[in-house]
Amino acid sequence: MKFCAVILAAGRGKRMKSLKPKVLHEVSGKPVLQYSIDAVKALNPQKLIIVISNEAQEIRKHINNKTVFFVTQRKLLGTGNALAVAKNVLKEYSDTTIVVLNGDSPLITAKTLKSLLQKHKRNNNALSFLSFIDDSVSGYGRVLRNSNSKVMSIVEEKHATFKDRGVKELNGGVYAIEHNILRDLNKLRKHISSGEYYLTDIVEIASKRGEKVNAYSCPPEEVRGINTRAELYQVSKILNNRFISHWMKKGVTFIAPEASIVHHSVSIGKDTIIYPNTCLEGNTTIGKNCIIYPGVRISNSIIGNGVLVKDCSIIEDSRIKETSTVGPFTQVRANSIVDRNVENREFSRASKRL
Repeated sequence: MKFCAVILAAGRGKRMKSLKPKVLHEVSGKPVLQYSIDAVKALNPQKLIIVISNEAQEIRKHINNKTVFFVTQRKLLGTGNALAVAKNVLKEYSDTTIVVLNGDSPLITAKTLKSLLQKHKRNNNALSFLSFIDDSVSGYGRVLRNSNSKVMSIVEEKHATFKDRGVKELNGGVYAIEHNILRDLNKLRKHISSGEYYLTDIVEIASKRGEKVNAYSCPPEEVRGINTRAELYQVSKILNNRFISHWMKKGVTFIAPEASIVHHSVSIGKDTIIYPNTCLEGNTTIGKNCIIYPGVRISNSIIGNGVLVKDCSIIEDSRIKETSTVGPFTQVRANSIVDRNVENREFSRASKRL
């Protein structure tokens, strides 16, 4: 399936009250932006473009991926202008569908993006986008349809009338666009109240011209964006639950899943038991039949099969060989190797250095 992708990551993120770009804040051990990149990369795009601002050039340094092409939105004039900035890079892909998504929505999955592309292609749409039903959220554009349920436009919440606000179908902010629709970016008008060009306005322009436009429902959580620290926390909970659920399906027991933290890059073997108040971080691999007791933090370490890590222990950048016992109340310092023959009382002297 041929397509190019554009990730919009130039937003100021003022509500984060932070000195660094919003999309570089980490969730479950990975920058927010990296989740969108990974979801797209899983589908092998012909080109992946990330739109950033002048003030967020440090994103280039943190996203170390040579297959990503960065463009700069020099004036932050909205999402419509952001895609217009990327349009010049897409000239050579005139027969390719363009997928547009946000860099601050880390819950989007490759499965949902693939489904959108398939429906878009199968129905010969000129423009498709994700929508969802959720009465509990605000800040999302309303999807307006005519009496025949045909998509007519998207109106941003701050510009919505009282009647529009009663519409329950919301814009998910993920689009599949045929290349010829990009010409409509030249027709966008700046909204006086915000001084921005809205990408959502191309839906009305294309629909009025008779182009085939459709919206497809998706899980509400997948298009949830991050604008505040509170939303960062909410998304981190969802991701953490997603990772823990994955490992439980693989045969791992969590005594209290809500009281454990598991990063995206952690691997856990079958029949391992994880007690509450544990934190498994970074590139950590835990073998089969292990028991990780309460209050344990393991970071960037390899834990062999049958290892017992007792209460309130810290293991960093180390290797624990199979059937070893660590703790309780033990710190395994970086670059250590713990052998099963090492007794706890001798641990600090007997640990080998890598």
